[in-house]
Amino acid sequence: NMANMTEQVLMFEEMKKLASTDSLTGIHNRRNFITLAREELEKSERYDRPLSFIILDIDRFKNINDTYGHQSGDLVLAQLANTVIENKRAEDLFGRYGGDEFIILPRGEISKEGMQLHCERIRNAIEGFEFCSEDVCVRITVSLGFHLMEAGSGDTEAMLSDLIHKADQALYRAKERGRNRTESLF
Repeated sequence: NMANMTEQVLMFEEMKKLASTDSLTGIHNRRNFITLAREELEKSERYDRPLSFIILDIDRFKNINDTYGHQSGDLVLAQLANTVIENKRAEDLFGRYGGDEFIILPRGEISKEGMQLHCERIRNAIEGFEFCSEDVCVRITVSLGFHLMEAGSGDTEAMLSDLIHKADQALYRAKERGRNRTESLF
């Protein structure tokens, strides 16, 4: 009967959502983000548009977990995700890459200057935010690395992993140069 069908459809949708989102933050999980990023990469080839990745992670996140416990750490991650959502562009893809590492794929017009400004806006918003649970407030900073790649044609998987690798290298550079900053490799 119809009601049963509707219920099954809703259950399926719910399962799909669970499979594709990170339970703590409600944003795309790594697997789903990569699937969507693959589609974006194919579009960038088709329309000859550059593609870009931003990777960010929390500076000294281990300290938060060690000092205040994992529950506070989880709260920080959830509030961080919200802060990024409020400060990124609506069309940008956003996912949790793992642990305290997050990944953004900007859609639409992108340039190196635009990317730098975009990252800095997010970084400043996070630096200015007080992450509060019932009994404790913490301030955090994040480091960001981004990479921008001209549209090319080739092996999608190889291009994707290269893009992630380069954004990751840029993030590492931000850590090396003192944290709480945005870096790129070029």
